[in-house]
Amino acid sequence: DTRQVLLRMGNTLLPITCPDFLSDLGWHWNNQNVATHGPQTSGQPGAAAANAANSMFESANGVLLNKAPDLYGPFWICTTLWMLTAIISNILSKIANTRLNAQNKSNAEANGYPFVSVEWNYDFTQASIALGTVYIYTALLSATLWGIMRWKDLPVGFTHCLCAYGYSMFLFLLAAILCIIPVGFLQWLACMIAAVWSSLYIILNFWFVWRNSLNKAWFLGVLILVCSCHIGLGLAFRFYFFSYDL
Repeated sequence: DTRQVLLRMGNTLLPITCPDFLSDLGWHWNNQNVATHGPQTSGQPGAAAANAANSMFESANGVLLNKAPDLYGPFWICTTLWMLTAIISNILSKIANTRLNAQNKSNAEANGYPFVSVEWNYDFTQASIALGTVYIYTALLSATLWGIMRWKDLPVGFTHCLCAYGYSMFLFLLAAILCIIPVGFLQWLACMIAAVWSSLYIILNFWFVWRNSLNKAWFLGVLILVCSCHIGLGLAFRFYFFSYDL
């Protein structure tokens, strides 16, 4: 349901509230039921996910929405981010090329030598690299996080990890839109805020299941893994896709 996808996208902007597809599991940092139910770290690993998938909740406007994790929203978020990143990267490349030609023309006229324009062409490799970056990152990090938790016998389903990671990419989508502004400082700010905010979204959503079930070394290791990967992705966006001298 489109309305549900929009609600879940909006939740990434306010990660202190638990998204509906995790609300029954008691994993979120701010989950009100954790004190009485606690994180489900034993018993049937699939039971929690099955209960969430079969449950419904009523939103404020009276519309019933499914609490099961979805792949529709993450797929279209990643697809939009991929295409938008490639488009904006080429737009910035064109702006940089135009400014370079204007500067070269001015220098040529001032020094009395012929002006030779630098030709610009659309870079289709940007689209291919953006495609691999977005999809492989989301799938690989989701699988890695899920694999670690399954190895530690935590009752976390792969679809929950993939759904959470997919929606966390919405922050990078917003950053990509802001990066169309040809100002280096603003691009740095957008990419780093997206990296930190998306890390916070993942960490808060799985906080209690990690904090109460992993020892200190593993807990800190998972936090470092999530944060370093998201910050690395933010740096990749800034240094590769939006790295033009403007």
